[in-house]
Amino acid sequence: MFKKIILSLLGIVLLLAAMLLFNTLRQTSKQLGQVKTNKATVDKDLVVNHLGGALRHKTISNNLNQMYDLGKNFTAFHQYLDSIYPNLTAKLTKETFAKYSLLYTWKGKNTALKPVLLLAHQDVVPVDGTSEKDWEFDAFSGTVANGYVLGRGALDDKTSLIGIMEAVEMLVKNGFQPERTIYLAFGHDEEVGGLGAQTIVEALQARKIELEMVVDEGGLISKGSIPGIQQEVALIGTAEKGYCSVELTVKGEGGHSSMPPPQTAVGVLSAAIQRLEANQMPARIAGATRQMLDFIAADAPFFLRLLFSNLWISEPLLRSQFVKSNSGNAALRTTTAATVFNAGIKDNVIPTQAKAVVNFRIIPGETIEDVLAHVKRTINDPRIAVAQSKSQMGQNPSPVSPTDHPSFQTLHQSIREVFPDVLVAPYLVVGATDSRRFIPICKNIYRFMPIRIASEDLKRVHGTNERVKVDCVVESVQFYARLIENLNGLK
Repeated sequence: MFKKIILSLLGIVLLLAAMLLFNTLRQTSKQLGQVKTNKATVDKDLVVNHLGGALRHKTISNNLNQMYDLGKNFTAFHQYLDSIYPNLTAKLTKETFAKYSLLYTWKGKNTALKPVLLLAHQDVVPVDGTSEKDWEFDAFSGTVANGYVLGRGALDDKTSLIGIMEAVEMLVKNGFQPERTIYLAFGHDEEVGGLGAQTIVEALQARKIELEMVVDEGGLISKGSIPGIQQEVALIGTAEKGYCSVELTVKGEGGHSSMPPPQTAVGVLSAAIQRLEANQMPARIAGATRQMLDFIAADAPFFLRLLFSNLWISEPLLRSQFVKSNSGNAALRTTTAATVFNAGIKDNVIPTQAKAVVNFRIIPGETIEDVLAHVKRTINDPRIAVAQSKSQMGQNPSPVSPTDHPSFQTLHQSIREVFPDVLVAPYLVVGATDSRRFIPICKNIYRFMPIRIASEDLKRVHGTNERVKVDCVVESVQFYARLIENLNGLK
């Protein structure tokens, strides 16, 4: 009997091993095969100079817009674009929405084909006054030094904007004519909500226009973005997380701190936040993150290939590793971040009220309603009022765009033609972009920036000494030019 049990267990182990091996070996690479490099000739000095000039325009937006002369800064930037791109300006139709957001229309030869929209944003975040002294050069100087272009907006998002404009200017000058209509949309307030992009969407909806594809900022090209993969990976965002800020309010009895109650409003609220941080929403490998692992599996080292190809059994192990890093954790779950806490006026006065704001970034498959239910269930304290923040509009996560659609394949091909040494993979964008506004009129939305970036430079986005490599500026132009040319083959 014992021998039979041992043999049965051995048989089960062998069967399981065979299944794991079969699933692993049947995986074929989803990378395009032999792709011929196709890079346009670009005047490096000219495009770098144009980007530097763009960075000198202080197109700043934040929630305190009265601090900045928006009209003067954005109008001057628009005039600058007109002056350096005369062929584009003469050929394309330009419209302005919400005062400063721009929409260019490049009419295609075949109006029966759905248009494609290339998206970037003009605005940049302010420079923290306390960090100005830490900048190598003035943050709005557009200085070129040591192989980099430095300045606020170099990474987010003027390299994309200039790359698109340079590519179109070059193609128009060379007599290129797109088969389908191409829109260029440049919002002016992406960093503070994207209402400019929303007005563009509403205009396109009124014209009954449905888009074939939208390409916006998002994933970059970097090493180490997927654990265990040593090759550079170009990450294409096929979805982005939603967001919701929740306000927590506690009212209590005030009084002198020499005769305190057992728990003040500050104590009640602090305990509630601790419970939320200790009991976060569940982590799971799904949606765009599952797409990523499936897409990259066949090109991963064998052990990772084994894990990625057998998520039905390996998911708990992978999940436990992902959540060890902040970025990995954000890819797997709706995150919880206590960001604001207000209470008290003096050290010897017990506050009568304490308020906090907790920000949630929501993974596809969950909703704002799920977040609110989780907060109430986890806190479970009738003394605490829970409400969605009225000062910040919530947004449910985007749908997940397909990787088997011709639009994705066209994007994939364009990346490989300009960056032949990289792997391509879908992924989940953990921030918010203007592209979410276009969901009602487009099913194929992809978020990708054709910029190679070192891991140490990621902190420069919205940070100190923001910069982009000169060679990356050139590659950005080459990528957008190739993408626009390849759109003529998109059916």
